[in-house]
Parts: sequence; C-alpha cells; structure tokens
Amino acid sequence: MKKLILGLAILFTLSANASATTQWRDGDGSNTVLGSISPSTIDTAIYTNIVSPLDNLLAVQRQGLRLTYASAATITVESGASVNSNSTGTIRLFGRNSSSTTLSWADIDTGAEANSTTYHVYSFHSATSDTTLGFKISASASAPTGATYYQKLGSFYNDASGNITNITNNDFKPRYYDSGWFAVAASTAYTKTHNLGTQKILPIVFFSPNSDGSGEVTVNTVTDTAIGGSGSSAAAGAHVGAITATSFSVRCAAHVAFFLNDNGTKNGGDQDVTTYTSGYARVVAMALE
Repeated sequence: MKKLILGLAILFTLSANASATTQWRDGDGSNTVLGSISPSTIDTAIYTNIVSPLDNLLAVQRQGLRLTYASAATITVESGASVNSNSTGTIRLFGRNSSSTTLSWADIDTGAEANSTTYHVYSFHSATSDTTLGFKISASASAPTGATYYQKLGSFYNDASGNITNITNNDFKPRYYDSGWFAVAASTAYTKTHNLGTQKILPIVFFSPNSDGSGEVTVNTVTDTAIGGSGSSAAAGAHVGAITATSFSVRCAAHVAFFLNDNGTKNGGDQDVTTYTSGYARVVAMALE
C-alpha cells in the first residue's frame, strides 16, 4: 500500500508541471517543456507552450515586401519575406524574395482591370514546397482567387482614368527624415539626402537664429509679395523643391525667414515683422507611402 501511495504522489507531482498557457515562457520555467514533465502530457505541453505561442506570431509575420508606386499601371513589391497561411490557419508556409518584383495587370487573379476600384495585393505560395513568393492583385479584400496560402500586403486605388493611386501597406510604419539644424543664407540652395524611397513626402522647414534651435523659432513660409513696409518685393522664406526619392533642395529666398511680431498688428502703417538673411534651418519630412 505504501508503494502505491508513493507512486501516485510522484505521478501527480510530475503532472503538475504541465501548466496551460498560450504565451511564450514566463521566465521561471513553469511554461517550458521541462525534462521532468509527464510523458503522458508531453504532446499537450509542446503544443500549448511552444506551437500555439509561435503560431500567434507567425499568423501575421512579414518583413519588408513594401508596396511602392512604379507607374500608372504597375506597382512594385520590394524584397522581403512573409508567412502565408491557408484560410483556416492550420498551415503556415515561409517564403522570401531577395529582389523587388514589379506587378502589372497581368498579375490580376481573375477578370480584367476595372477603373474606380480598390485592389488588394497578396503574397502567396503556389505549392507547399515553394520557398520563393508569388504575388497577386485582387479585387477581393479577403482572399485572392486561385491561391490557397496567402497574406495580404496592402492595397491601392485604380482611379477613374485607370491610374494607380493611394497605395497603402498593411504594416505601414511612418518613415521620417530629420536634417538637424544647419546654417542657411539668403539666395542659396542646400541639397539634403533623405533616402525615404519616395517623392511623396510631407516636409516642414523650421528656422531659428541660433544653431541649437533656441530663440525665435518659426515654421517657414514663402511669399512673393512685399512684406509690409520692408521695401522688399523679393520672396521671403525657404521652401523644399527638386524632390526625388532620395533627396531634395532647400531653397532660400532673399530673406531666409520672416515672422510677424506679437499678434501682427500694424506698426506705423506697416506690418510689424522681423526678417532674417541668415540663420539656421531644420527640415523634418515624413514619407506618405
């Protein structure tokens, strides 16, 4: 009888190590498949403590594969990797492409191009043995026709003229460029390299009279009319131009900056303004795609 009681006590102790979780290990070993676990529960422990937490991560895993504009009728999928799943999520397939792929309307899953329509772009596996990715354009927001294992990367709008516009990425993370403060002078242009990968950027030019950005700071604007009674008919301020996918030019006018003093009330019949012909500028730009 003593041996039976001792055996049952050992069995219950071993079984108690298999705690249920759908998250990764807690750090104390309680949710790890330990060597002392009961053989009768090891399958459940492996699924609960390893397979299920990893499946939650892999269900939406994607690296790169950013959608970018190529032309009015084509779109580029940049290099990267994704996990493509079947509709029930019981199979996850891994794929990676080392170079960019340009898609055209030949890559639509079914039918023909339609104007004024939102389309979706998917990565997919044509077979479980594939290690490289294929891509499809589809009007369906849930699944591409003819693909069993897939993941949606993003979408775009084909406008009334049949031009690709409004590209969005499902995992879009805003990308920013910050030039930091740099010296500027009147009637001079400065080239800055932003490397945001698109011409569609939203830049803001800040001005300060001091190199550390202290003092009177203003968001620069441009005017092509005289500034009150300053007697200048030249443009004042600075703006961003000559934008490419990697750089832009900060162009300073006869005054690199100006701003209204106080509330901009009249001063002797003229606007009360301060102008600068030199100082320091800083450009912050956000990519819009």
